[in-house]
Amino acid sequence: MKFKKLFGVFLFLLCLAIISVVGCYQVIVTAPSGESETPSPKGSTFEMKVFRHARATLTDDDADKILKVATDVAQSNPGCNATLLRDGDVEEFTWQQEGEVGVVSSGFDIDAVVSSPGVKVVKDVHWCKTSETFAPAIWGCAPIPGNAMVVERADQESEGVLWLHELGHNEGLYDLYKDSQKNRVMFHMIGPDHTKFTQGECG
Repeated sequence: MKFKKLFGVFLFLLCLAIISVVGCYQVIVTAPSGESETPSPKGSTFEMKVFRHARATLTDDDADKILKVATDVAQSNPGCNATLLRDGDVEEFTWQQEGEVGVVSSGFDIDAVVSSPGVKVVKDVHWCKTSETFAPAIWGCAPIPGNAMVVERADQESEGVLWLHELGHNEGLYDLYKDSQKNRVMFHMIGPDHTKFTQGECG
């Protein structure tokens, strides 16, 4: 009986430890699959601080155009009235790096860049918590939930979807992977035709 009680306590403590680790991990990691769970509030205005690294070119006008595309995509969905606006001038930023200047290429880099709020535009993104390895095809990364994102430049239409996608992560939405979900904003690959939110995702 004593052994069973001790074993029960051990299992309880082990479960608490696992829950604690997984809970902390998911704050940063994009979920591998499934429907987006936490809705983004409809009718919300998101005023976003925008930063660029010296090796990334982005003007105030560029940022406004990208945010306009993102707003138009969001509002093209019934009941989704989210508006994305720039908060102040685009500012230059930097971080202490391990690798190539202006390139997010390690877990150290991504942690440093998203440690403060805002959209961080860099030369290239080659690392996100979902990969845990060098991955040249990544365009952006954001904590779930959170208040920061890191993105690289792309064509304007895709950038609007990209910023909206990463904002979705900040608001608690997860990546989608099914072929039937390819037209969704939260599909794991970014494209200018990935423009759909469900009512649950947009509130």
